[in-house]
Amino acid sequence: MSRKIIFFFNKYYLVILIVVVLAILGTGYLLFIQNKIAEIQKVGTLDLESKLNSKTIVQSNLDKLIELDENYSKITQDELYKLSKVLPKKSEIPFLLVELDRFITENGLTLVTLDIGPLSGEDDIAKDTVLGTTVKELNISLSVDGIESYFELKTFLQLMSEQLPLIELSSLNYVNELSAFSLNLTTYYQ
Repeated sequence: MSRKIIFFFNKYYLVILIVVVLAILGTGYLLFIQNKIAEIQKVGTLDLESKLNSKTIVQSNLDKLIELDENYSKITQDELYKLSKVLPKKSEIPFLLVELDRFITENGLTLVTLDIGPLSGEDDIAKDTVLGTTVKELNISLSVDGIESYFELKTFLQLMSEQLPLIELSSLNYVNELSAFSLNLTTYYQ
């Protein structure tokens, strides 16, 4: 029996060697390489999807920018002149803050804190060379106390948008330590 086995191995050793090598390679491919190839293909697909999504976002932003440029080119000098008359000057900012305090007090609220951003020319939003005006941004942070419900908050914000149209709300937070709402506002001046 052992001679038959030895004879069989001697006669077919090359075929057996090829079958064993192919079995090892096939098993290695199935266990290791196939999973790695699938991962690489998946990452490549995700990367392609993110690039396509990124392209869509950039194209959308470009379309908006083109629309803004077209709208800007339609602005007449009369409209720019009206804008320069509506926006407060730098020297009128204290009156704007007094008006904001008056608005808060008239609505039965208490002004807890008030901070304003720097008044400098570094934050220029737009410059009109024809009229010689520069639109600047001013950030105002304040905390108000006295808002007890969602309805009161909603009413306060609605009145603020109606009565103080040159001031826009950037963010709103509830400050637990002060039991007050913190508002970050943005306004513009020249």
